[in-house]
Amino acid sequence: MENIILDKYGKKYSVIESDCDSEDFKRFNIEYRGRRVGYTNYHFEGADVLYLDDWHIEDDAILPPWFSFDLFFCFVSFPPLSWRTVNFQKRGIGTAMIKFLADYARSKCAKRIEGEVKHHDFKDNPDLPNWYRRRGFSVVMGDEKTSWVAKISLAV
Repeated sequence: MENIILDKYGKKYSVIESDCDSEDFKRFNIEYRGRRVGYTNYHFEGADVLYLDDWHIEDDAILPPWFSFDLFFCFVSFPPLSWRTVNFQKRGIGTAMIKFLADYARSKCAKRIEGEVKHHDFKDNPDLPNWYRRRGFSVVMGDEKTSWVAKISLAV
């Protein structure tokens, strides 16, 4: 089943559910013009918690060319690759996915969305706990002894 989310500029993105290698884990791929620009891995813990395992919005996705011409000795496409490399972060796709996941969790009778901010994610984006807070999540900060920087939870 394909779903549509909109970024803050009104551009449409397809959200397509796919199976991971495990029966327990699922993935939503976020696609733009047929290319994956992000994903969310998740699983259900019991019947009432959708747990976010991992998610990512690309900062260097490569869009398909408008046309290409293949000769024996060279490959030409337009626009060139450097023009087609796009940063999809800071467009509101993450916020749209949170809304989508909340609706999806409710449709599966879940009561909460939970997850963790890992140390490597925090290192790349120290504002991440605040990003979750601004979207309605409760955030509990860990310390240097925990395997996570923050635990997040959102009632749906």
